[in-house]
Amino acid sequence: MELEDYSNLTPVQRFFYGKSVFLTGVTGLVGKVLLEKLLRCCPGIKTVYVLARSKKNLNARERLEKIFQTELFSKVKQVHPNFRSNVCIVEGDITLNGLGLSLEDFGKIQAHVSIVMHVAASVNFSSPLK
Repeated sequence: MELEDYSNLTPVQRFFYGKSVFLTGVTGLVGKVLLEKLLRCCPGIKTVYVLARSKKNLNARERLEKIFQTELFSKVKQVHPNFRSNVCIVEGDITLNGLGLSLEDFGKIQAHVSIVMHVAASVNFSSPLK
């Protein structure tokens, strides 16, 4: 997006313009919808780092690719065909210390991210609150 277009942006688009976001819970309903909305409606967003874990014989990258194949992402594919270049998958797990992040990924997030959106949840209702 050209800098002269900045004045035509909504307040939300201006807020996210040029910034990177760290998003947890991207494989859940709220996370999927939030990721799609950010990618479709905030064209100036720099990078969305998404935290995902391996599950059911799929690694984090494969799980994200399955999400991108859903109908939810059809509009963003039309509006911004190269939207995947704004997404960086980070393998981890919210139930682990340090989110299970590698030192390299932690450093990348620490250096580049200015907004954290935590929408991950556990659906195991017998887990201890601690």
